[in-house]
Amino acid sequence: LMQRLGSTNPNCFPRNSPPSLMLLVFSPQENRLRQEIEDLEKDTGYKLRVLAQNYPDTPGLAIKDFWQVDDQTIVFVADPTFGNIINFNVGALVDLDIPRSFWSRVSGKYGNMFFWKEKVTFCYSI
Repeated sequence: LMQRLGSTNPNCFPRNSPPSLMLLVFSPQENRLRQEIEDLEKDTGYKLRVLAQNYPDTPGLAIKDFWQVDDQTIVFVADPTFGNIINFNVGALVDLDIPRSFWSRVSGKYGNMFFWKEKVTFCYSI
């Protein structure tokens, strides 16, 4: 059984990554996601950062400096390595406004392997 270990590997950062995204998407998707993140940040005052990784190939704790993660930052992590694909790291000020149970519910409902195998695989087959 593989166990998550803390890591710091800044070499995992993509060279031409937009400041709020680290994922592999096509340009139209990237542009749409970037705009949605910018709009969300303007509307809420919180920073959202999206990290798609495949453990152990992850920048780990190096994202704190790279993205200047602070108390108003939400880091959305997608990683298919373990049972729950979606996880959130939430800053302390975000935690005051949005209860921790919200993040657990979102992660539990949309991050489990059954959801991804059923819903996402279906979308790719269309």
